[in-house]
Amino acid sequence: MLNTIKTYLKGICMGVADVIPGISGGTLALMLGVYERLIASIKSISPKVILKLLKNIQIWDKTKRQEFIQTLNEFNAFFLFTLGFGIISAILATSSIIPHLILNHTANTFSCFLGLIAPSIYIPWSLIKKKSAPQMVALAIGLILTVSMAALMKDGAAGEATTHCFPIMATVLFGSAVIAISAMILPGISGSFILILLGQYIVVTGLIAKLKVDILNKTLTEEKMAALSHIQHFSTLEAFTLLSIFAIGCACGLLIMSRIVHFALQKAHDTTMAFLTGMICSSFYVLWPFKEAISDGVKKSDWLKNAANVIPSLDSKTWISISLFAVTFMVSTSIVYIGERKKNDTPST
Repeated sequence: MLNTIKTYLKGICMGVADVIPGISGGTLALMLGVYERLIASIKSISPKVILKLLKNIQIWDKTKRQEFIQTLNEFNAFFLFTLGFGIISAILATSSIIPHLILNHTANTFSCFLGLIAPSIYIPWSLIKKKSAPQMVALAIGLILTVSMAALMKDGAAGEATTHCFPIMATVLFGSAVIAISAMILPGISGSFILILLGQYIVVTGLIAKLKVDILNKTLTEEKMAALSHIQHFSTLEAFTLLSIFAIGCACGLLIMSRIVHFALQKAHDTTMAFLTGMICSSFYVLWPFKEAISDGVKKSDWLKNAANVIPSLDSKTWISISLFAVTFMVSTSIVYIGERKKNDTPST
């Protein structure tokens, strides 16, 4: 029972990390001592195991119930369920405030995110054994590709009304989930940051917040309602369906893309890590805290998608943002350092 509570609490810590761009759930799992067990458990799930579970799903039969439980134990199902429940609990508890902070306190929020993300550049970079020309090219490709995608999304933001269409939104969320969850299992790579790069972070957190508001019948302030304006046109059932599709994408990413990432790391470890390093470096463009001023009559959600990066004047607000960046940078550096020490202290198997 005590171990179950500990696993649940570790899941909560990982869930909080997964919501905050820049704090890697994989790094925190490493620090909490559950990373290797988590990866091994996920990799042990196969179509054969799933078919075996379905075959013995008639748990009222004693023999089939025993085989069902034995199959669950083969991939540490109870550990995964407990950890996953903790992660989901934390995400539900903390996600509703994020859209509000991004839209109403953009500079300070992005400064915190950037401070959290910047030190994690060290992790994939430090894992590159041979830093030669091919790795530098891969790093440049990762950086240029990600920045170009972010710039194209800004240029095309005026035509983003099509993403309000339910089928398109469902497709985009599924694909984003597959990519983000694959990155999330790598120590040092933040899945939330990948969602930001893909333009879906505020959509996912907004859908979670909307679902909570609709189910609990809460009354929101005008500012918080404005933060959810980009997804308010979806009904409660549509919001639940979109989040379910996102969850299915996460499951597919864990089962399929995690193996692809593992294969890439085995066959071209240094090049893959260099590419990931370039992606993280792009955060300085994607999360630049200082944006052009919002025009009168423009919704904040529409403004943020189109807002160009600017060089700020050194006033009091700018210094507050810089201070927040410095504080979160030190916090993230400490987490990375502890995670690296924990990894080095773990005996190889």
